[in-house]
Formats: sequence, C-alpha cells, structure tokens
Amino acid sequence: MSRPSEKARSKSDIVREFYIRMDAGREDVFELLSEDFQFYFPKYGLGRGRVDLESCVQGLRATILSLKHELDSFQYTEGPNAVAVEGFSTGETVACERWSGGNTPGGRFCTVFGFRGPLIARIYTYLDPDYGGADEARFLWGREGRRW
Repeated sequence: MSRPSEKARSKSDIVREFYIRMDAGREDVFELLSEDFQFYFPKYGLGRGRVDLESCVQGLRATILSLKHELDSFQYTEGPNAVAVEGFSTGETVACERWSGGNTPGGRFCTVFGFRGPLIARIYTYLDPDYGGADEARFLWGREGRRW
C-alpha cells in the first residue's frame, strides 16, 4: 500500500528552512537552491551558484563572529513564484560589537526569494551590512531617541 503524499510545503516554509540551514552552516542548504541560483548581497554585489555564495559567506565570516536570524520576527509576503521576508538578526562582529535587529542600527533586513518550481532560484538581500555601527559618522540624524 502506498503512503499518502505529503502536503507540499509553502514557499514561506522553504524560506524559513533556508535560514535554519544557513545559520547552522549546513551543507544541505544547497538542496533548497537551483544549481544556477543568483543572489545579491550589499557590498558583495551579484553572484551565481554555490562557489560565489560560499565566497560571500567567507567574506562575512571575516567580520562576523556570530549571526542568527530571529525566525519569530519574520514577516512573509508570498506570491506565486516569490517570497519577500522582513526580519531581524542578532550577532557579534569580530570587533566585539553586538547587534540586535530592532534595538540597534544593524540587524534589520529584507530578502526577496524567487522560485523555479520548489527550488529557490534567486535571493536578493537588502540591508545595511554595517552590523556593528562602525560607520557612525554617516548617521546623519544622530542616535539620540531614535528607534531602530
């Protein structure tokens, strides 16, 4: 007797799983991506495929000791072939500067995922990569009383 088919996961569920695997540094994150996936990350620019993404992550690891996406903060907007997610991350830079999205200047992000079938084919991330607030001289409006 055959087993009943599993209900297909929503695209938002796949995006959530992407962040779980990425934060854990799991190699199986690439099972969620098409082989020719494209991505954009500020200061890195455009990349395509596994080698480019690993290069981008390696660059981030040179400046970041820890990074965790706060899954409970995620707000999803889902369309037929795309998901946009807004959320917070927390972590610490190699200079021992901590950030917490919503509480510090760094840590808020928005990423738009494009899908081809059940696989992620496009990941465009929008954020200020100055996680620790080192670029304070360009905070044109000051920090006093500001909500992040």
